[in-house]
Amino acid sequence: MPAVPAARAENDADRVAHLRRFEILDSLPEGAYDDIVALASQLCGAPIALISLVDAERQWFKARVGLEAQETPRDLAFCDHALLRPDAVFTIPDAHADPRFADNPLVTGPPHIRFYAGAPILVEGGLPMGTVCVIDTQPRLLAPAQAAALQALARQTAALLALRAHTRLAQQQAAELAKTSAEAQRERQRSAELLDLVLRGGNLGLWDIHVPSSVWTANARELEMLGHAADGAGPSTTDWRTLIHPDDWPQVRAALQAHLGGAAPAFQCEHRMRHRAGHWIWVQSHAVVVDRSADGQPLRVVGTHRDVTRRKEAEAEIELAHARLQQLSTTDALTGVGNRRHFDDCLAREWARSARTHQPLALLMIDIDHFKLYNDRYGHPAGDDCLRRVAELITACARRGGEIVARYGGEEFAVLLPGTPIDGARAVAQRCLQALRDGAIEHLASPTDGVVSLSIGVAVRVAGKSIEPKALTDAADAALYEAKRGGRDRLAVGTAG
Repeated sequence: MPAVPAARAENDADRVAHLRRFEILDSLPEGAYDDIVALASQLCGAPIALISLVDAERQWFKARVGLEAQETPRDLAFCDHALLRPDAVFTIPDAHADPRFADNPLVTGPPHIRFYAGAPILVEGGLPMGTVCVIDTQPRLLAPAQAAALQALARQTAALLALRAHTRLAQQQAAELAKTSAEAQRERQRSAELLDLVLRGGNLGLWDIHVPSSVWTANARELEMLGHAADGAGPSTTDWRTLIHPDDWPQVRAALQAHLGGAAPAFQCEHRMRHRAGHWIWVQSHAVVVDRSADGQPLRVVGTHRDVTRRKEAEAEIELAHARLQQLSTTDALTGVGNRRHFDDCLAREWARSARTHQPLALLMIDIDHFKLYNDRYGHPAGDDCLRRVAELITACARRGGEIVARYGGEEFAVLLPGTPIDGARAVAQRCLQALRDGAIEHLASPTDGVVSLSIGVAVRVAGKSIEPKALTDAADAALYEAKRGGRDRLAVGTAG
């Protein structure tokens, strides 16, 4: 049977119109969006990752990894189905087993989709514009942490779209203000002076300070921005300096004094101002001295404020999302300790530090004894719980600041101990062994003991120009092999290299 298109929501025409207002379809590649699909591919371990925007009769890819096509017909789009479930990650574990997709040309032919997971990109009002999705040619599932990361990337994409819309709105407002300025300039000279400043700065609120008296006056838009009625008692009745956030006042004062003193051609600063309701808003300030005394002292300053609160909030959200994504990219999703990438980065950094300081760098390679037998007897969910518990116990044994615990792969963990000689490394390894014995995690299938135990290889090296970090990992691996060969539930120390 042919591919089964997704049903169209009743508000699909409104959704498409909203998407087109972003004016992003058929736009050139942008680094911020490319970074998102690169992270999606890496975090989910998928060869294909896309930012798919669903137009009226097509899906168009703003960014893509692992796929040559720029767009496909909407009737074939997996992402179109995802729009019908905007609050969840839409997942197809095996397209061959799903009658909606089994005969889809994207499944039977290139790119031969077997697995799909898409997190809807929800903009203001909850309308889905498309998805951040990952695709594989093998059937599979996402781990919960991977699905959460995909949704975080979709939220970041929505934040980028919102920032794009706000930027375009600001540009439109600046164009409108320019038009108003040109018209007013033909009417009154003083209006021309103020509106020309608006044209140059692209600002919204207008204000005027009489420098000798510090009297501050503002137009209706400025008053409205600060929560005051245009015809009511505004902040001009108070000292204008009290409206500036205390933490921002030093930089505002320095920038203003630089301009008043002639060191800067204009006053420019982004800072917070107190709203009448009690909260703070971010404004972009532009001002110039328009009148000076005969001896050059400033008499009058005219300036503008543009409310940039939403932009600041969007930037903060993107920065927070980047920080969360960075943490996800270096953390093992199952155990919460560092992942292999984190270990490799830390090993390179600490190896370079050892070469500079000539201090020893110790490494423990730790393997859970007979873990396959544990999984066979207790099942994989219990095996996951066991890995998490072992990671907790090992982490508790790494007590000094700077000691790094990471999941090296499978049931193997690694502990980096900067500045630690062999006796100190042996002591940490012994604590790990004892912690597992005291933890008494049942393992009745173990030939070694009735509880989960560890084999640990210990190695210490001082980095040098002719020695690579591999020398340390090889030595720890060899010692781990000796601990296993010696009967397990023990540690072995590698020979000096």
